Amino acid sequence: FRRVLFRSGASALLGLVPGLGAFTSVAGATAAIKSLVSYGGEIRDTSENIGVSVEFLQRFRTAASLAGVGTETATKALAVFNQTLGSAIDGEEKAELKFAKLGISLRDSSGQARSTEAVMLDVADAIKNAGSDAQRSAIAFELFGKKGLKMVGALKGGAEEMANQMAKVSIVSEAQIESLDKLGDKATEVFRAWKAGMAGGFADVFSGPAVKGLEALSV
Repeated sequence: FRRVLFRSGASALLGLVPGLGAFTSVAGATAAIKSLVSYGGEIRDTSENIGVSVEFLQRFRTAASLAGVGTETATKALAVFNQTLGSAIDGEEKAELKFAKLGISLRDSSGQARSTEAVMLDVADAIKNAGSDAQRSAIAFELFGKKGLKMVGALKGGAEEMANQMAKVSIVSEAQIESLDKLGDKATEVFRAWKAGMAGGFADVFSGPAVKGLEALSV
């Protein structure tokens, strides 16, 4: 019975501080926005560290997840692959050979380096067309490192299947990530303003007779 009375008294407190209900709503909205901003920031930072676009990173991760590959595993595998590809494009013989023996071109007809996505799709076809599971695993290990063994399932369907999966993915664009950053900054400003305004309201309530009533209910 006392707990019921205390809860009733606590609920009544919401009415004693003007705008407290709205304050909690603002706090919740701010937390949700910060979560979105954090997600966008992680995508941007990871894409920059690996050297791929934010769009391709999200599409690749999702395509991998459909084959049961976790985000961390897919990200690490992609980082190794892009590093190997970069070395090959720069002329490192050992890295070049890894792609050459699969018949994969690193440059287009105009001599420009092909994109990570384009080369990745060729690798997917190479894995699909490999003569055995052992060969598929060997290709994946050589191009994606230790995490590559878990990537076979995501790649063995070939280029067409992987491209279709990636095309269906809903992504956050670079421009949207920038907008989220700005929204996050604005949300923080609004939340701080609300906290400052509520501080005065709480001070008035907790220095007044209302507190004595709540204390009595809690005994």
